[in-house]
Amino acid sequence: MALQSNDVFVIQRQSGGKEHFKLGVQALQDYLNSNASLHYRGTCDLTATSAGQLNPATPENGDIYLNTADGVAFGDWPGLTGGDAVANGDRIVYKEISAGFELISGTTNVGVTEVQGSLPITVDSTDPAKPIVEINEATTTDPGHVARLATVADVAADSGTGSTEAVVTADLLKTTNDALEAATAGGVSNIVAADPLVATGTTTVDLSIKDASVGQKGAIEIATTNDVQTGTDAGKAVNSADLAATYLIKDFSTLADA
Repeated sequence: MALQSNDVFVIQRQSGGKEHFKLGVQALQDYLNSNASLHYRGTCDLTATSAGQLNPATPENGDIYLNTADGVAFGDWPGLTGGDAVANGDRIVYKEISAGFELISGTTNVGVTEVQGSLPITVDSTDPAKPIVEINEATTTDPGHVARLATVADVAADSGTGSTEAVVTADLLKTTNDALEAATAGGVSNIVAADPLVATGTTTVDLSIKDASVGQKGAIEIATTNDVQTGTDAGKAVNSADLAATYLIKDFSTLADA
């Protein structure tokens, strides 16, 4: 059965003497419309024309806007009187029953009015309505966010990037520690080469010895008899047998008698 606009309901008030009253369909509809949910539609400038500011263009019951300007209301806002004082933070709510907006003055409960940051968080409030919140990048001395997480390629022993911006995660550190433990378990963990020895490499260490020279101890090649006799190679050492067979001793008195 469809309701007609002149139909009435019988209601009982739940206070006082619990009297009975009649309620018309139109009165019920007006009550429900006036108590509809609010729909926040954004900000507006009540000191300027409403054209282009309403969304949707035809207001709906419960539409609410937040005014962002100080001054006097423009005359084409439905329900408002042109010239009425308005202030930043005022709100307007559209009521279908009166086919106009109701001005709610004051900035109480308007939400966030300011955003502040504590280091490493910074706030750019150049546009107060749309502050930009950022966080500084961490350094060795200051807290902040990490630039990125390290990858396997960053920590590879021979070809790693060694990036100062890549933070090593626990899984990569554990992999390195496991490999180190396996490599050093019961064996040599470090090699220090003393002159004239030279150690190169990390995982696989190569040991070598310097060539001997004047003032530098090291490896040297023994000269042959021919080398001793010709005396042309300054980079070889002479053994005592070849020396005795080639040269006379300085002190002849030590020679055997003829």
